[in-house]
Amino acid sequence: MLDILAEIYDDGGRLISVRYALFEGELRFITAVELQFESMSAVFRAVADDDTLTASLGPLKSELYETLVEVDDSELSTPNRQVSSRGASNTQPGVVSQSMTS
Repeated sequence: MLDILAEIYDDGGRLISVRYALFEGELRFITAVELQFESMSAVFRAVADDDTLTASLGPLKSELYETLVEVDDSELSTPNRQVSSRGASNTQPGVVSQSMTS
């Protein structure tokens, strides 16, 4: 993971967009985050089997029962967003794609 972080630091450029994956669309259950930089994308994913975090380069691909959500520009540029008592943002981001097959 340190190699990936170093590569992002050295070559990534500016942060352009952020997406995240929700398990079964549950706002409090984020399973992965994609950071899109000028020259690359990095994905950080929680691994439930061994309670670890993985890092990889490339786009975020939804897994079974995940919903991909794109954070809009207003959410990225607002440093002190209000968060509800349940931990979910008061702003509803737009759903990009959904993978909810059984």
